[in-house]
Amino acid sequence: MDTNDSLNVTTLDSMGGFQLMVANDKDYLPTRLSYKLNLRGPSINVQAACSTGLVAIHLACQSLLSGEADMFLAGGSSVQVPHRAGHLFQNGMIVSPDGHCRAFDAEARGTIFGSGVGVVLLKRLADAIRDGDHVFAVVKGSAVNNDGGMKVGYMAPSGDGQASVVTEAMAMADISPDTIGFVEAHGTGTEIGDPIEVNALTQAFRAACDRSHYAKVEDLARFPLATDGRHARGFCPRRETNRLCTATARHCFQSRGGVHIR
Repeated sequence: MDTNDSLNVTTLDSMGGFQLMVANDKDYLPTRLSYKLNLRGPSINVQAACSTGLVAIHLACQSLLSGEADMFLAGGSSVQVPHRAGHLFQNGMIVSPDGHCRAFDAEARGTIFGSGVGVVLLKRLADAIRDGDHVFAVVKGSAVNNDGGMKVGYMAPSGDGQASVVTEAMAMADISPDTIGFVEAHGTGTEIGDPIEVNALTQAFRAACDRSHYAKVEDLARFPLATDGRHARGFCPRRETNRLCTATARHCFQSRGGVHIR
């Protein structure tokens, strides 16, 4: 808050209350950061639920390719208040009945939510090499889509939608599924979501690879299907990409945001 404001009454109608709102509302976070760091390129707030961080990376990559700016900070945050709190389990909902997330496990019954903040700096590869930067990873291709209305309900996952964006991301990256050595999945640990995601990966991999039985569920298990113990409502790209970069020296693939990283 502004130190010149009266602190006796803090409401949204007072200057102190207005500053409080601006300081806490998510819509002002990117432009406030740009103000603090004197950044003059596009400063955009992205809200795409679980895929927010990776969609931000996708948009930043598109802007880099179009020449809008030479560097981008792509970040994501999800902060729960109060920090230590339980959740109400309800049958048919996505939260876990016992506080554990067991993604891709026979005992998977739901997810749990957590907090996190992360950011990555993106540059064109040629610029990073020229400037002597430490290159942690190269984004070879990305894609974003939406399920549309052809599914059971709004919150239900769509296998066709997931398969489509994975296929498009691989096409943009110009790679074959049999060169992918690590798949990081959405992995909510729900009874419906996990099987649909694995089936979508199977569909996308089979469509792009001639090897028979290559993308059966048991074959996909040879790719370490990693997931978070806690699920952040907006993926933190620094955490996700760091783990992808250190997990394997070969190709890595993030399935839910459609970001392919070498």
